[in-house]
Amino acid sequence: MLETIRTVARRDRHSAPWPNRRGMTSEIVRGTPTQSGTPSWRLSVASLREDADFSPLRDVDRVFTVVGTIGATLHFADHDHWAAPLVPCAFAGEDSPFCEITAPTEAFNVMVERTVATASVTSLRVITRADIHSPVDSITAVFVADGSGRLDRTRLTSGDCMIYHGGSGAFRGSAHLLIVEIVSTAGQSSIEPLGIATVPH
Repeated sequence: MLETIRTVARRDRHSAPWPNRRGMTSEIVRGTPTQSGTPSWRLSVASLREDADFSPLRDVDRVFTVVGTIGATLHFADHDHWAAPLVPCAFAGEDSPFCEITAPTEAFNVMVERTVATASVTSLRVITRADIHSPVDSITAVFVADGSGRLDRTRLTSGDCMIYHGGSGAFRGSAHLLIVEIVSTAGQSSIEPLGIATVPH
C-alpha cells in the first residue's frame, strides 16, 4: 500500500492571479523552503487566458503539461515548441518562453529547485487498472487530468492530486494520469529534504 502524505481535491485549491493578470495559478502543494526561502518543489495548475511571457525562474527546472483540450506554443529564444495536450515539456526556468494560445486552456506545472531535486512527469492513460510504484527515496504525485477512479481506497476525479512516497498501489478506473516523481539531488537516501510545507488548503 502507498504511504499517502496528502490528497488535494480540485475544490480545495485556491487560485491567485499572475502579477501580469494574464492568467491564474492554483497551487496544489509545495515542498519545504530551501535556504534561499523558495520552495524546494511545487505543483500547481495554471489557467492560461491569453498569450503571455512566463516569468524567468532562476535555478528552477520545470515540467509544463497542458491539461486542457487546447495545446499551446512555447516560443523560446532559439526555437518554438508545440505543447500538445497531455504531453509533458521540460525546460529550465531561466528560459522563460512566450506562451501563445488559440483559446483559454490549463496547464499542470511541476517546478523544482535544481540544487535540491529533479523532477519527471509521465503521462499515462488508464483504461481499467494501472499499478503505481513509489520509490522510498522520492516523492510521487498522481494528478488526474481527466476521468476518475480509485487509488488504493481514495476516490479521485478530474483535477484531484494524491502525493505519497514508498510502496505500491493500484489505480482502478478510466482516467488520464500525470505521474510526477521528485528525487532529491542532495545525496540523502531519505526524502527528508523534500518534505511538504505546512500551508493551508
